[in-house]
Amino acid sequence: MQSALFITRIARHWSNHIAHTVAARPLAAPDDWRFNLASIVVFGALAGASVGTWTGGWQLFYVATKVPLLLLGTLLIGLPAMVILGRFIGCPLALADAARLALASIARTAVVLGALAPATAYLAFTLPVRGIVVYRAVVLSQVFAFAVAGFVGVTALRGRLAAVVEQSSQHTRIVVLWMAIYSFVGAQLTWVLRPFLGNPGAAVEYLRPYTERLGLNSNFYTAVFTLLKHSLGW
Repeated sequence: MQSALFITRIARHWSNHIAHTVAARPLAAPDDWRFNLASIVVFGALAGASVGTWTGGWQLFYVATKVPLLLLGTLLIGLPAMVILGRFIGCPLALADAARLALASIARTAVVLGALAPATAYLAFTLPVRGIVVYRAVVLSQVFAFAVAGFVGVTALRGRLAAVVEQSSQHTRIVVLWMAIYSFVGAQLTWVLRPFLGNPGAAVEYLRPYTERLGLNSNFYTAVFTLLKHSLGW
């Protein structure tokens, strides 16, 4: 009975924390890094499972583990640049403050991805074929979903920065800087952690071979441009 009450209390606190995270109200409730981490893992896994729906099987499980790794890896790799470059633009943040804000931002991104997961899973699951044309459409839809979630997550910083940065004029500069870092690091890390969907007819694998992931032609932006070019018939 006590265990059930404890689980219920934790679930209630986590639910309140998620509402606080989505609203991005810094004074509504104290930030708890454990709930932020739980949100990233749970909602990131849900988003990953929706991505893997297109291929199914082990790919669904693989991507469910890779999306939380992607979100947390982006945070760990980008955090030093956020702190150091922030000082160059006149917005000094302590490492602890930057880590707390960034973790909350990534948690909000994960919650938005989780909210979009049913729609993206429905799109992938109901497509009638598994050919290369449909593959490109699904990839672009996932890129769009992650871009929207990332944008919402970073822009939520404006509501939280007031607690640690007094001058409101600096808030926009921090948001723009962090958005650029998130986009650059996250996009390339997505490429390194491929495959997420899995190419039609290819074997299901957790990671691509090392030379393919980190070769000279391994670039997220050129790959998306190529997909757009082929999809539009250029």
